Amino acid sequence: MPYTRILFSALVGAVIGYITNWLAIKMLFRPHEEKKIFGIKVPFTPGLIPKEQKRIAKSVAEAIGNHLLTSDTMLEALRNNGIDKKFKNWIEEKVLEIGRRSISIGEQIKIIVGERFNSFVEYAKAKSSMLLISFIKKDKFKKELEDLILNLLKKELSKDPKLILESDYYKEIRNTIIKKSKEYKDSEEFKNNIEKIIEDRMSSLEDMDKSLQEVIPVGLVSTIKVYVYSKNYDIAMGIKDILKDEKMQVKLKRALSDMISSNVNSMIAMFLNPDTIYNKLSPAIDDYLDKEENQREIALLINDLIDKILKTKVKDILSNLSEESKERNAKALGDIIIDKVIDEALIKDIISTLENRVKDKETIEELLSELNINSEETLVKFIRTKINDIVSSKELEEKIEKYTNSTIDNLLDLKISELAEGKEDKISKIASKTSEGLFNRFVTNKAADFIEALDIRRIVEDKINSFEVSFAEQIILEIASKELSAITWLGALLGFIMGLLSAIMAAI
Repeated sequence: MPYTRILFSALVGAVIGYITNWLAIKMLFRPHEEKKIFGIKVPFTPGLIPKEQKRIAKSVAEAIGNHLLTSDTMLEALRNNGIDKKFKNWIEEKVLEIGRRSISIGEQIKIIVGERFNSFVEYAKAKSSMLLISFIKKDKFKKELEDLILNLLKKELSKDPKLILESDYYKEIRNTIIKKSKEYKDSEEFKNNIEKIIEDRMSSLEDMDKSLQEVIPVGLVSTIKVYVYSKNYDIAMGIKDILKDEKMQVKLKRALSDMISSNVNSMIAMFLNPDTIYNKLSPAIDDYLDKEENQREIALLINDLIDKILKTKVKDILSNLSEESKERNAKALGDIIIDKVIDEALIKDIISTLENRVKDKETIEELLSELNINSEETLVKFIRTKINDIVSSKELEEKIEKYTNSTIDNLLDLKISELAEGKEDKISKIASKTSEGLFNRFVTNKAADFIEALDIRRIVEDKINSFEVSFAEQIILEIASKELSAITWLGALLGFIMGLLSAIMAAI
């Protein structure tokens, strides 16, 4: 009987210990909400965890943030857990996968950005154009472009002019100039311009109270006289040729006939035959013209005649001409200038003369300097003006937008497989190496700031506070179900031991 009572006491203690521990565990979570009876709060409601959820969340978050998932721990994990290699391998595989796809760059981007593809492309075009235009308009760019062009031109100016004259490009230009000059010389426009110049010059000479001698250069007159004297034989022979011309013979015979009829008695005139007289005079004239001294006399006579003509007033000569005569004379002079003076040979001579002057110089800059042209100052001013005009023009902006849009469209149409064909492994290795460098720089320079910005304590605290009590209870029970069951049975064991000891102590 005493043993039965002792055993019963032990069993009752075990039951009490089991129930108390089980109830204590349940009271950690239950009830989930505060309970009231007749408006009076029931003690120990809600359970300990629901009641202290915010404090517990804060404590857990601080424990995790300060001791478990610290910045140093996270950085160490990034460095030593092979994450860099996994990231590197993932990049390699991804690049190879993309490189094998038979789709365009645009289609690949569309897969990434989805419905925003069109707006993304338009934004990229607008932004690229705007950045390029803005860059071109900067003073720094314009100055660099100005210096670049100026230096290139300076190099050209420092070259020997002969190199330019001997180049095929210049020869083509030279032939073109000669061809165009000849075409213009033969044009009606040039002819009209020459005639207009002559007419204007003749009009201005009408108001001049000067003789021909004062107007015509002395050197030209002297040259003409020397030429006449040196050609005395040719002049004499020319006179002989003129006298032998049939038309001239007819005119001379008619003149003799008129002279005889008007100056000689009619009876005597009957015995004077003009043909006979001419035939007698012609050999005499030929003999006269064949003599050298007579030829010189004729040349001197012509020069004396020139002197007399040169004393004539210019206005007296021109005033006696009708407008029709002036136009006719201007046209005749124009034809002489165009046909006899300005010919292809003259054009070539002018160009050759200029070329010879150029060849005498060691550099083009020296040639410009001789012409009183400050090459650098002139070039800088010209280049700067042109650059500013071009950069500020609306046309340039339109062209930049046009070519930028076209370039982006062409880039988007490129097939990735064609672009990477034969270079897949190389591109993959480059991407892998680049990603490795980026990852290492990120871990070294930015990861700590990134982890700090994550604020793990805040994340943990907010997450715990967001849990429903029933869900938190389920999680804890899933994690520590064995341990909590052991605590419950430990309470039963302790209760059994305490009941057993109490019964034995009472029996003694």
